[in-house]
Order: sequence, then structure tokens, then C-alpha cells
Amino acid sequence: MAVTNNFNSSTLDLNGVISVAQPTALVWGKDGRLYVTEVDGDVKVLTIAFGQNPADGPDGLLKFYVTDAVTVSGVKSIPNNNDDGAAGGSNIRQVTGIDVTQQFNPDGTPQMIDGKAAVTMYVTSSDSRIGAGGNGDDKGLDTNSGVITKLTQSGPDTWEAVDLVRGLARSEENHAVNGLEIIQELDANG
Repeated sequence: MAVTNNFNSSTLDLNGVISVAQPTALVWGKDGRLYVTEVDGDVKVLTIAFGQNPADGPDGLLKFYVTDAVTVSGVKSIPNNNDDGAAGGSNIRQVTGIDVTQQFNPDGTPQMIDGKAAVTMYVTSSDSRIGAGGNGDDKGLDTNSGVITKLTQSGPDTWEAVDLVRGLARSEENHAVNGLEIIQELDANG
């Protein structure tokens, strides 16, 4: 089937494979999967197909549908603290930005895992609590809780997390570290 840029809006059929709650950002990875962040810190990695969903029977409509999904919770391991440094309770992180890049071997060739491009996710997050506002309810959340986390794919559905930048500013209301873009430059070898 030919693909054109002449199409109408549609919805993604999650196909009973996974649920997505309060998505905040999404991006396609070089491995062909869709990466969706949720406000609570999870990243959903969706394998998507287009066509007649076999679950809909032979008369189904052509549509995008999820065939497989993985939940990556590496960002949720970041502890929240109060402005005074005391522990801030839950590890729910407000995730608002993501970018996904391809991994390369030292010789410049693309790194592969199980026949697919290996990827690295970069995710922005901060303390999820929302304070201040009209009633001035101070939650004590850390206004320097913004973090950029790098999640490097190490297996088909496994990632190793490391925080690259910590202490980015966010308001006590609900404004936080937002989107980001990672630009890869290759050297003369590729």
C-alpha cells in the first residue's frame, strides 16, 4: 500500500496491550517504536502497525494499532526532596520531555539489538507536586528538582538510567523542565 501525506486524523488503537494515562510528550525512535511519556514518570514504548487489525476481523478498518508495549520506569527511581533537603515522599516524577537517539558503535556503525536499532532516551522530569497557586498552599517542593536522565538501551527491552543534569529550576506551581532536542554529530568516519 502506498503511503501519502493526505490523511485524516485518527486515534491510536491501544488494542488492549497497554493503557496510556496523561501523556505529556511523544517521539518516534530509530527502532521504529513510538516513545510516549506519562506525567507520573513512566515511558511507554509502543510497537505500532498500520493496516487491518487482526483482532477486528476481516472487515476491520485500516488504522494504526499497538502490537507490543513496554513500560520503562527508570525515571521514577529519582527521589523527590523538599526545599529544605528533607525527603519529599513519593518518587512520582513530572515528566514533560523526551528525545530518542540511535546508538553507534566505536567504528561509527549503528548498534543493533535483536535486529533493531539500539536507542538512547533522554527524559526531562521534576518533582511532581504542585503547590502555591491561588491559595498560596506551599508544598515545600524542591524548586531545583529538574533532571535530565539518559536511559541507554542495553537489551531488547531493558535500559540503564543515569542522571546527566540535576538541579534545573522549576516553579512551585506547575511549570517545569520541558521538551528537549538531542543533536548527534558524527565524526569524519560516519
